[in-house]
Amino acid sequence: MKEKELINEFFIPFHGLSLPKDVYKGIGDDAAVVSVGGELLAVSVDTMTEGVHFYSGIDPDDLGYRSIATAISDMAAMCATPRYVTLSLSIQSIEKNWMEKFIEGVKACIAQCDCYLVGGDTVKGALSIGVQVIGICGSKPIYRSGAKENDLVAVTGFLGGAKTALQFLGRSGEPSPDIKYVLGRYHRPSPRIQLAKKLNKYMNSAIDISDGLVTDIGEIASQSKKKINLIKESVPIDPKISALVTKDTATENALAGGDDYEIAFTFNSEHLDKIDKIGREANIPITVIGTVEKGHGVSVLSESGGVFNHYALQGFDHFKSRA
Repeated sequence: MKEKELINEFFIPFHGLSLPKDVYKGIGDDAAVVSVGGELLAVSVDTMTEGVHFYSGIDPDDLGYRSIATAISDMAAMCATPRYVTLSLSIQSIEKNWMEKFIEGVKACIAQCDCYLVGGDTVKGALSIGVQVIGICGSKPIYRSGAKENDLVAVTGFLGGAKTALQFLGRSGEPSPDIKYVLGRYHRPSPRIQLAKKLNKYMNSAIDISDGLVTDIGEIASQSKKKINLIKESVPIDPKISALVTKDTATENALAGGDDYEIAFTFNSEHLDKIDKIGREANIPITVIGTVEKGHGVSVLSESGGVFNHYALQGFDHFKSRA
């Protein structure tokens, strides 16, 4: 059973129960959206486990930063402002030096994202971090289910850097500038909070890229009940990885790699100039990579119109067989 099948079979059925009117969005998106005292709040939770989401021996300050940043990225996908964070830590033993560095990373990300650590839990066990984020939906929350026929599909930033970094994790010695850059993309992703808030009024749907572009765009297609066509040559491959991997590997990493924590979204083409201007002013590229039409699923096409099937473009799935 795959992760999506697990959620659909055992958790989505909760939607068959009678949800209170103050629940605007339940299970199945980057965050739930609830109304508290007349204010819309986005609520998400993420868990990171050693050997799955991070490697043994990762610098604890990078781990602290990454744990918070990846969780806060869900707020960017919802166009919410992160406000409060709780953190649960499972750890085998308490080593003061390790804990000091871990907390420094946590503090750095929380300060950068202008939110607050307000609680949590600690237990003895295998190394694992759980992070809950509560954000404020100042404008309309954006869901995966809002893509419309004839929308354009766009993505922020560049893709493939974090996946490329995996082959260099844990290496000794001073890394080259390009390797150092991709390691930074993996260890310290940048949640696109401010950019998403500026794009909010023009978005119809959105998702953050955690499991891979094709997989995550597939969530928008599925929940919007639409087909999405991506153009391979339009996908913004991180230019820093060209010296580290082959062209084919760079393409695969950008399409299916995950861990980039950029925002993929759809919008009406009449807003293209405004969206392009927002990207230029933020100094973050925003690239149109596809279109939305009737149908279902995701196709990756070449500019010549052929279907691009060179790679198995399935992104990360916790329960997929690794055999």
